[in-house]
Amino acid sequence: LLTVRVGEFMKDFAFEVTGGELVMETFNFPNPFRDGTNIVYTMNLPVDSGSIEIYNVSGVLIRTLDIPRYKLDAATYANPHSIYWDGRDMAGDLVANGTYIYVIRIERAGSSLDVSGKSVRLR
Repeated sequence: LLTVRVGEFMKDFAFEVTGGELVMETFNFPNPFRDGTNIVYTMNLPVDSGSIEIYNVSGVLIRTLDIPRYKLDAATYANPHSIYWDGRDMAGDLVANGTYIYVIRIERAGSSLDVSGKSVRLR
């Protein structure tokens, strides 16, 4: 129960705090990068599966990175997970200078969550 009082006014708000929702955050470093970058992520609950898809600014998928099983458990800010992207596309070629969008796609108990970020390659 939360009670708000302002002068003579008083109002009670009943609410319930639960921890069942998946919360995930991400960033990458270095950014901008030259040869590769670490895609870092935290999440409050373990998940069943996940991958990272990297797109160019035209929306073309250039690389997919699978998240290994041991990096699917909960991870805090003090001990986050990270996946290294070597700056290469699916053919193994280094990508051109520019902005890239990565999307972390995770599955948990039949639900999915996508979290995205931006990375810049400068050579």
